[in-house]
Amino acid sequence: MQVVCNIIRFRVFHHYWILVTTFLLVHSGPSLGIWKISMF
Repeated sequence: MQVVCNIIRFRVFHHYWILVTTFLLVHSGPSLGIWKISMF
């Protein structure tokens, strides 16, 4: 059971890290402008 909890915790943390990294990339100056242009 402890192993399962550790795996779930690791997966959640890994997914959270991907979200944070994506958020930072999208909201960093030039990337945000390019992203807005490509969205609209």
